[in-house]
Amino acid sequence: METATPFPPIERAIAVVGSATALAQRLGVTPAAVGQWKSGERRVPAERCLEIERETGRAVRCEDLRPDVAWGVLRHDQADLLGRARMSDAVDFSSGVSQC
Repeated sequence: METATPFPPIERAIAVVGSATALAQRLGVTPAAVGQWKSGERRVPAERCLEIERETGRAVRCEDLRPDVAWGVLRHDQADLLGRARMSDAVDFSSGVSQC
């Protein structure tokens, strides 16, 4: 019995947003770039993976697009940075008084 080839992640992203052109517009890249990702001529750049994840409502995850990238580490670092940014927004450093 033959198993079906899984639908490639970039093709799922294209289907979710409606077309390769629509995905390109949302990402601010050329349709040719999306075509290269789809054909396998080039890999999806890691910096585009988070945008694709967001634009597809997480239907396509970074881990699907680029399993070679340590997303767990990057997500942890990003969450850490966001947490620190929120804390600094809540503190008025000029007076040392919390605005929470």
